[in-house]
Amino acid sequence: HQITGIETWFWLPADQWVPHTARAELPGVWAEVTATPTSAAWDPGDGASPVVCAGPGRPATSGGDTDCGHVYTVIGDYTLTLEVTYEVTWRSSTGETGTFDPIVLTDTAPVEVQQRQAVVN
Repeated sequence: HQITGIETWFWLPADQWVPHTARAELPGVWAEVTATPTSAAWDPGDGASPVVCAGPGRPATSGGDTDCGHVYTVIGDYTLTLEVTYEVTWRSSTGETGTFDPIVLTDTAPVEVQQRQAVVN
């Protein structure tokens, strides 16, 4: 659960924020494609603008802060949507290189936002 008024941190594991390379070979020739993550856009699902992060974000730590988070202000059930954009390049054994259009991968997760109150005597 997330709590209203407290920043929700967004991050991906750092070991997943790495380039991915695939190579195909035939006798005497090869081609290689590399997809490198360049940004993550987190749509909190509550009508706010997506939070765009240049990297994977930082895991929550006690006393820490983040540049990749969101504060929910209204209780409810939301769908958090993550879009990770990858820059895609290729090269071959012939010396040719190039780029493809960026690839955007999307995933979602449910978020339940609750409110807590304290009573002080």
